[in-house]
Amino acid sequence: MISIVERLLPTDEIGRFQSSLAKYPPRAIRLRPSKLFDTTPMMTSQVPWFSRGRIVESSSIRPSQFLEYVTGDYYIQDAGSMLALALMDVQPGEVICDLCAAPGGKASSILESLSECDYEKSAGGWLLANESIRSRLPILEYALARTGHLRYATLNCDPAQVAEKFPATFDAVLVDAPCSGQALVARDKHDYSAFEQRHIDHSAARQRRILLEAVKLLKPGGRLVYSTCTFAVEENESQVDFLMNEFPGQLEPIRFEHLSNWQSSISPGCYRVWPHRDATAGAFAAGLRLVGEAVSTTRTTEPKYSGKHKRRKSSEPSNLSGEEGICLLGQYGLPTRLRAKSFGDRITAIADDVLIDDAIWLTRWPELLQKFGSRWEPQYALAIANNHYFNHFRLVELSDTEVKSYLMGQAISKAQDGNNLSADRNAASPTQSPWCIAAYNGKAIGWMKDAGNRFNNQLPKIAHQNLSIAQ
Repeated sequence: MISIVERLLPTDEIGRFQSSLAKYPPRAIRLRPSKLFDTTPMMTSQVPWFSRGRIVESSSIRPSQFLEYVTGDYYIQDAGSMLALALMDVQPGEVICDLCAAPGGKASSILESLSECDYEKSAGGWLLANESIRSRLPILEYALARTGHLRYATLNCDPAQVAEKFPATFDAVLVDAPCSGQALVARDKHDYSAFEQRHIDHSAARQRRILLEAVKLLKPGGRLVYSTCTFAVEENESQVDFLMNEFPGQLEPIRFEHLSNWQSSISPGCYRVWPHRDATAGAFAAGLRLVGEAVSTTRTTEPKYSGKHKRRKSSEPSNLSGEEGICLLGQYGLPTRLRAKSFGDRITAIADDVLIDDAIWLTRWPELLQKFGSRWEPQYALAIANNHYFNHFRLVELSDTEVKSYLMGQAISKAQDGNNLSADRNAASPTQSPWCIAAYNGKAIGWMKDAGNRFNNQLPKIAHQNLSIAQ
């Protein structure tokens, strides 16, 4: 283990580094941009390398147990993973790809940065969140949907396939690469075998294959951010050196003056945070810019990506408009600034300013409605959709107690005397649909279905949780 870091740390720090791997790092949260100046329900301190990051000061506090988490005011994320977000430096209107996106922590942050600004500034911007392992797609799609924004598409492809379909498309590409996971030891998500050379070499080979494809996705002038949660030089600085050698004169390091305290001692454009120094599990991130022309999409190597991946079946889309659109979406609210598209048994949404080409239809956009037999039902992304894109007809405001019951998947009873804490905030839809939004402090949480004496719970199981502490 010592050989892994002896090039990077002073001798007198190596013992402290080893000891830190046995300690769980402080919890951290990432505020959404619109909540940057709001107070948090717990005592926090600033993550110094990312303006929206906060470190939870008490180890006994669980950020997931607060209603502010339920309503999406913040996302739970290790402070180290925010290093890559600092390097991304997302700008409104950019087209961005997160090539290895699950479980969605970084992808959801990128989406928030793209979306929570003036509409005119965000025009045209969108996120492609790719994940090659199909079983990881549900958690990714849930993380993106709970932001309430619709400027994203998901994709289930090998990185080589993404490069073939989207060459020279993106202003920025994030590769949060599969790695040996040495920083996960402190979080009990990996064991010390992560430090074995065979795991390092295996990961490094896979990372090189992914990075070769990632470069092909960049527009001229586009930037590539590479990150890992491991300490080995072979998986970090050496990967940056590899790319610089593969594309001589075409890639240049991006230097971030405000991150100079975390600059790697080995390579320019590379940054590290450490568990014994920085109140985090540890992380690496590097930034490179493509100078000159876009890189050819001709494969330099055959793809050998080890993740299991399958392309989802897709069909040609058809426009959803006129009477059909009014009948379906009009039951739940008023769509604004989005284009709804029908894909057989599902209806998806695309922001109205996103440019469309044939490659777009290989992706999966936020699902608004899904068909079960002859019945259409609204989906989670439609419930949480920001009112910039969709104005819901009917919201039911829940009390603290009711929210906790709702999050556990329980039905919400109506009081016999009519003075129930839950009450429709707005009038029912013109079609008198029984579907309504469960809301807390005016913020949508998910769907419910009015059954007369109760509201039946329609929250997807992936969103269920038990709030065990008092609010």
